[in-house]
Amino acid sequence: MAKGIKMQNFLYGENIKTFYPRSLVEVEEIIKYLKTKPLILSLTKLKNNDKQRALDLVCGASYSLDKSICVLDKNNYLFIDKTPQ
Repeated sequence: MAKGIKMQNFLYGENIKTFYPRSLVEVEEIIKYLKTKPLILSLTKLKNNDKQRALDLVCGASYSLDKSICVLDKNNYLFIDKTPQ
């Protein structure tokens, strides 16, 4: 199970969970969560060859769910709704 911490999101008025997947298997859980809530994806716990795959999977899901992607740094990405609800 992907573990996460919460960060206060002042724009949305809720906490944003940060996911630290350790394998590609955990990406499915992250995509399910993304369907309903914003999140931060941190690739720091993945092996180098899995980082791009995990990012590609979540970015593809994000596109299909009409979410926005914000690059925080080379290993951390914020996925949010295009318009706050």
